Amino acid sequence: MFYEINGKVLRTQMFEVSFDHDVREVISYDKLFIVLLNPFDSNGKAILGLSSNIYGLSAFGEIVWQVQNPRVFFENCTVEGDGVFVGIDRGEDNAFSALTFSSLRCTCDCQTGKLLGKERMYW
Repeated sequence: MFYEINGKVLRTQMFEVSFDHDVREVISYDKLFIVLLNPFDSNGKAILGLSSNIYGLSAFGEIVWQVQNPRVFFENCTVEGDGVFVGIDRGEDNAFSALTFSSLRCTCDCQTGKLLGKERMYW
């Protein structure tokens, strides 16, 4: 589906939605948009207090879910950056992957935003 990002605004043929923070990435599915908000300000500094910064939007622009916070959902996620997402990728079988600031890759359900699994990435 067609979409356009202009700072805090996501625009499609069906809707225009404005967020509190800039839109960083969007994954478009058949009837769903997965939106990652930028966790950094214009100077590249992390925005304090921003977490669970991925949203699922319907084809009509309604927010249908906000991704679960790994720091709340998984017992052993104690690093502050575990709750701040910096990237998203299209996955398989109705799932997508999301990478946190602290290199935690989470598998998430596209329809609900629920976390399905995690893996710590080491570079």
